[in-house]
Amino acid sequence: MEIPKDVEELAYSLMITEFTGYSLPEKVLSKPYAGVILFAKNIRTEEELKSLNKQIKETSLKKYNKIPLISVDQEGGAVTRVNFKNITPLCGNMALGKSNSEYLAEKNGQICALELAKLGFNLDFAPCADVNSNPQNPIIGTRSFGENPEKVANLVSAMTKGMAKGGILACAKHFPGHGDTAFDSHLTMPKSEKTLEELEKCELLPFKSAIESNIPMIMTSHICFSKIDKEGLPATLSKTILTDILRNKLGFNGIIVTDSMAMDGIKKYFGYGEAIVQSIIAGADLIIACGSEEDREKAVEAIKNAVKEGRITIERLQESFNKIEAMKATLKTGCEMTNEEKMQIAEESAEQSIDVVLNNGMIGRKIKKTLIISPEKLKLSPHSIPTEESFLPKFMEYAKTEYYKIGSESEKIKEFEKIVKKFDRIILAISSYGKLTEAQRQLLNSFEKIADKTVVVSLNNPYLTNDIKWFKSYINSFYYGKLQMKYTAKTIDGE
Repeated sequence: MEIPKDVEELAYSLMITEFTGYSLPEKVLSKPYAGVILFAKNIRTEEELKSLNKQIKETSLKKYNKIPLISVDQEGGAVTRVNFKNITPLCGNMALGKSNSEYLAEKNGQICALELAKLGFNLDFAPCADVNSNPQNPIIGTRSFGENPEKVANLVSAMTKGMAKGGILACAKHFPGHGDTAFDSHLTMPKSEKTLEELEKCELLPFKSAIESNIPMIMTSHICFSKIDKEGLPATLSKTILTDILRNKLGFNGIIVTDSMAMDGIKKYFGYGEAIVQSIIAGADLIIACGSEEDREKAVEAIKNAVKEGRITIERLQESFNKIEAMKATLKTGCEMTNEEKMQIAEESAEQSIDVVLNNGMIGRKIKKTLIISPEKLKLSPHSIPTEESFLPKFMEYAKTEYYKIGSESEKIKEFEKIVKKFDRIILAISSYGKLTEAQRQLLNSFEKIADKTVVVSLNNPYLTNDIKWFKSYINSFYYGKLQMKYTAKTIDGE
């Protein structure tokens, strides 16, 4: 490990960058970044990905004599960036929360880590440690283990231990908690009126648990806790939250990493470069510097100016650099599992996750004349483009019956109102995040008159009964992956 020679090199050494494409651009190669974060836009085939990650590692070692952080958001369930055929289909956190099994949470973490490490990754921005205490939350939802802080804390701890066994650096997010908001920090800066005492009873419990389990990294949230930070700064820029609470009160000695600084919840309020400067002053060690190369160059200039002005010392930058390098040195080869062991865990996790909330007799038995009504396209997250990876093909592997696809929830309602009369059971699949759209509400309410023979399956929002009261039979699958659909179908048919 070489010690950076100047402020500019130090500044780049505290940043994780992004790029577009399947090979490393020259502009990225020419800067001593701490590492990279890969998204779907960088992932096409397994061989390409392995080659890319090898190129990233070899370039950093050759040019800068340091191991790069090669990172990804792979939480399981809806947030699954790497989804090749030989990747074990994991159900996601809230599905694991339904089973409430620390054993399964640990094994899911180990499987995820092992498979990422084989592809060349060494850092996964998981697990999500948020307590999803607000059903209207549009961005966390099933990424959380649930609404109970003690349960979330136990499962975060278990998954953290599993990821360490799998040979990957884990990162608990989004400190001090993103679960009790009704706004998405990708788009705006959410605000919370919670006091520190209230956070200590709920949101902070999973982070305490993660720290006790030796989590190496914790990610900040771009949320303003106005009763805690008197200046009205979001957590990412708040010295009160990052240094006084996370460092001093909770005793966290690992790496504090920011959420993406290109998110509108931070960038449009403070400016990209100034926000990064303030985050370092607040206590952040590592910056997720998504955005353009021009943004990052401006951020480096902002850091250099902050050093000249005495707002940041070189020693402060060096301290974070040393901590990042020390963290990398803790990486170990994971404890292997066979493919059979991994699939057994995935099957068991999915089977235990299916949540039958209401049942008037339509769930748990075979009914020959069953119709499935499903969205034609599904979104992996609130910000993704709808994909052809529909609920139907996966479900239909196990439920041999007729089906009707709808391109959008408001389309052709009157047409299938006639069709449903021919069937003895209707399975209506709904995909939503946070609040239902008006079209989804209209679709659901059009089935109220045949509620007795309708089974509603929520594919990713477990709180539909908060909005719609007529359901007689209702299932949460928490995700629409292949195994979730297998066990949803088996549950409905009583197998």
